Amino acid sequence: MHNYPLTVIGLFMFASSILCLELGYQVTVWVMNRRGKDPLLKRALGSGGRDYLLTAMLGLMALLLGFTFSLSLNRFEGRRDLVVQEANALRTIWDDTQLLAEPYRTEVSTQLRLYIQDRLQWSTLYAGRENINETHRKQKELWKVVAAAVKTEPVEPISQSLLDATSHSFDIATSRLAARSATIPDRVLNVLFLYILLASLMLGEVSATYDGLHRVTTWLMLFLLTLAILIILDLDRASDGVITVSQQALMDLHEIMR
Repeated sequence: MHNYPLTVIGLFMFASSILCLELGYQVTVWVMNRRGKDPLLKRALGSGGRDYLLTAMLGLMALLLGFTFSLSLNRFEGRRDLVVQEANALRTIWDDTQLLAEPYRTEVSTQLRLYIQDRLQWSTLYAGRENINETHRKQKELWKVVAAAVKTEPVEPISQSLLDATSHSFDIATSRLAARSATIPDRVLNVLFLYILLASLMLGEVSATYDGLHRVTTWLMLFLLTLAILIILDLDRASDGVITVSQQALMDLHEIMR
């Protein structure tokens, strides 16, 4: 599901659930008409046992929805925490750089600004191979000037702090890439989608036993289920969608460095 736009997924999921709902409804109505609306048959179709089965299925589906939502929300929070950690590490590099002698202070500061610009661009774009290679190139350039500055820095605590902060920021960048690539397994989403279709089928069957009195309410429930799935997918996606991780920490740091 991660390869398709959210709009396409939402429309397909809602249309499929409505189709299963109407299929269950029409098949049940056909069976009832075929039997001449036998009171015994209608009573059997609307028995409490069938309602209990539907309730159990909806309860299990709600459990799966809650579990999947928790997974996607935890991944979203993890990506947001990594942004703050990276901003803190880059701020440490900036502070240590201001203690360097010229011309290394200017050289490291310039490369650091370019690197942060690249990180901001990477955060808002799809992490394709070209973007990853550009980040690696910026890291090599920043490390080159940092290493040159450290070799001539007489104060060891400053040089050690600068090296540690630079290395730590690169590690966080790798962690952010891994966090962006990690998504909810498609098998989990497929099972959840299958449950929605089966529940829609049973909803249509039960709705037919009540002469379709609750069909509008059922449509609304399926629409809300579709919205819930879209929210889960939106939280799980790092580079597209409506819900995105704020890059304000990096943006504030970039403003400070101007």
